[in-house]
This record gives sequence, structure tokens and C-alpha cells, in this order.
Amino acid sequence: MISESSVLERIKSRGYWEIEIRPINYQKERISLPKCREIIEACQIRLRGWYYPHIAQHEFGDVFTGNDFVEGLVDAPKHCEVWRMYKSAQFIHYLNFWEDWIEHEPYGYPSKGNEWPRTRTVKSILMTLYTVTEVFTFASRLASNKIFDKTVHISLKLKNNDNRSLIFEDSFRILYADYKSKINEIIIARDVTVEDILANSSSLAMDVTVEIFHRFNWLAEDIKNVLKDDQEKFLKGLI
Repeated sequence: MISESSVLERIKSRGYWEIEIRPINYQKERISLPKCREIIEACQIRLRGWYYPHIAQHEFGDVFTGNDFVEGLVDAPKHCEVWRMYKSAQFIHYLNFWEDWIEHEPYGYPSKGNEWPRTRTVKSILMTLYTVTEVFTFASRLASNKIFDKTVHISLKLKNNDNRSLIFEDSFRILYADYKSKINEIIIARDVTVEDILANSSSLAMDVTVEIFHRFNWLAEDIKNVLKDDQEKFLKGLI
């Protein structure tokens, strides 16, 4: 039987995301337990093979109900996560860096720091963009259910991140420098109006993605232009 403690231990053993989406003002009983499950299923982002948040059952996961939350566990060979949706409308999500769990030979442009994934010291540029875009798109869908009042708090933390270098997986997209983080925990937090998250989730996601890359010392002014087409294709399900 899969347990929360065992999945969290596995997630935290390498690089991982800690994500929080919640109302600014705490109210213990905003939504019912059945509504927690219903909202997760209705708002789930399905743009690639693993949905956000993923709902797995049987061999690789479980979903169960606690006193004031619904929790999902995923414990697959390369993908693990723990998420909770509380009756207060707080969503908490722990998600592993999949780059740390793929056990085949590294590929891509063999620049310094790009010994992926055997050294577990890299962060995929596109996978980071995709995850942040999923988070903000999911937050927008939550907001459309009118559970946040006027403002929503969104926090993204990248942990076990010290000495990671950014990479493109595609060997034709070359980084000419080693953009490396010296921060073990990168934290980006925003208080966003419901109106803004509903209208501008993709641009908010891009802004946060760029801020994350700044923590890797990638400070180019054209990052948004470099990644714009990638995000648009992702949102259209074309990756």
C-alpha cells in the first residue's frame, strides 16, 4: 500500500517542487469534501502524458479523503507527487524533478554541467516552463470556480537545487554558457487578483518562469521571446 510518508521521502530525496495555491483570507469551510475531489478532476490540466495534478490509482497511486482534505499520491518509477485539496480551498503539491529520475544516457548539447541525468545536477528549461504554465493554468481554472474571493496566493519553491545547470534537451538549441543556480531553495511567490489570473495566466506563468531562470544567472533580456513559441505549442497540446 502506498503511503504519503514514503512518497514524500522519495520526492525529497532529490530535486522537487513545492507548490501552494490558496485564498488570501483563511476560511476553514469554503468547500465540501466531495467538492474538493470534483474541483480537482474538473480543473486538471491535460496537456501532456502526466496530467496536472495527476490522479493515479491502483498500482502507481491512490486518492483518499482525510478530515478536511482530499489527497492524491503518485509513486511511479519516474514520477512521484503528493497533493492535497483542503476544504479551505488551499491546494498543496509536492512534485519531483523528473530530470533526476530518468536513468538513460544523457543527451543534448554536451556543454559543461549538461551531464544529464546521471549527476542529477540539471534543470530542463522546457520542463520548467511547462510545469509553471500548468500551475498557473490550474490556478486560473480554480479561480473560475469562485473559491478565492478577489485574490489568490501562488507560491512555487524549487528545492535541492544548488549547483544545478539549465539545459535544453534538443541538441540544436545551444546554451553558450553554464547557467547555474547557487541557491538550494528558489522561492517565487505572488498575490494575484482573480481577474488577472483568469485573463492572463499564461503571461503570469512566463514572468515567473523567467524569474526562476534569473536565479540560475540566465539574465538575457530576450528569454520570453526565446520561449514564447514553446509555451504556445504546449498550451495547444502540440509538444
